[in-house]
Amino acid sequence: MNRISASLFVVVLLVSVACNQSPIDIEEPTIVSDEERWMASICSPTFMGRKAGTEGCDSVAVYLQRELNLMGYSVITQPFCLKNSMDLLNLYVEIQGDSDSLIVIGAHYDGAKSGKKYPAADDNGSGVVTLLSLCKYYSDPAHKPHKTLLAGFWAAEEVTLGAAFNGSKYFVKNYSGINRVQYYCNLDCFARKEQGTFFYYSPGFVRAGEIMSEIMSMTDLHGLEFSVKENEKRNSDYMSFYAARIPYFGWNDYDTSGHIHSTDDNIVHISFEQISAVVDMTVKLIDRL
Repeated sequence: MNRISASLFVVVLLVSVACNQSPIDIEEPTIVSDEERWMASICSPTFMGRKAGTEGCDSVAVYLQRELNLMGYSVITQPFCLKNSMDLLNLYVEIQGDSDSLIVIGAHYDGAKSGKKYPAADDNGSGVVTLLSLCKYYSDPAHKPHKTLLAGFWAAEEVTLGAAFNGSKYFVKNYSGINRVQYYCNLDCFARKEQGTFFYYSPGFVRAGEIMSEIMSMTDLHGLEFSVKENEKRNSDYMSFYAARIPYFGWNDYDTSGHIHSTDDNIVHISFEQISAVVDMTVKLIDRL
């Protein structure tokens, strides 16, 4: 065999080995879920903590519209002004069901009051990511809900100028179809690792608790800690709907006192397993209401 032939033989041999390399020898790229991608995006320093009324929070609104558009939704915007000092924007999409009766599912997308130092992952990246995941699920025509759903991304829940829960409060007062709303589902601060998550329901709405208890008993929660109880708090957007006599339910961490509105509320401490479980159980509950 001459030198040229020998060299050609080596090249062919190397190509052959590479082409027939077993999968175990090839480094697979890390697969990132949509939920992880959304969380990483909205908690990015680029958006400066999503403090209401800032450029960062306004940019998140644009980002949410783009993601919803990619799912095939037409996003409805609801601008409003808070005390003539802050221009704000609610976003929502309608998901047509078999009935015109409405279930509103909401999450506030503004973050920490103090701005860019706080990623605001649990409060309330967890709610925003879960709501986006529910929108993605219902964008499939095979998942058409029985009741019509409205997914609302509320502005300025954290702002206490004049009153709290500003975006949801404005929606309740100004949405023309508010009389069609049967229930409200609130997604706010429930995905902290090793915290545990509880499903809560408005006083007297025992049926929701009973259904969810049954759902949990039939769901493999992979060791995650979940429980059910009647709500005793008054600290999130559900209050806007409850004031309009609309029964509500939602999800919350067992203990939110130690990490919200701090630098510790970051993506490292988020359980995407808890988010997936909340999405799954919320879908099952909506199917039965």
